[in-house]
Amino acid sequence: MSDIRAALFSIANEAPRKETIEGVPVPVYFKKMQVDDYLAIKSINALPEDEKIKSIPALLARFLCDENGARIYNPDSKDDLAEIAKLDLKTLGNLQGALNNVPN
Repeated sequence: MSDIRAALFSIANEAPRKETIEGVPVPVYFKKMQVDDYLAIKSINALPEDEKIKSIPALLARFLCDENGARIYNPDSKDDLAEIAKLDLKTLGNLQGALNNVPN
């Protein structure tokens, strides 16, 4: 494998970011942003403010992952989004804040 290819492979396979979130009893992991995530966020940002707020579960579903970087929620699953939306507003805010604290 060429040096540049090896370097890019290493970057693409970096471990997800681990965060401790107030109100969540276990560590939370966030995967790095990829092109499809960027496009989804771009479309969310174009929404009116009240629709942006409703999109928080979909945003979190894109980035919450296990320690290996595999998503734990499907951002296209209504059931998964409903599960995230059941969280209290403080926990949702803490998760979103941790996601936004360090750029992906």
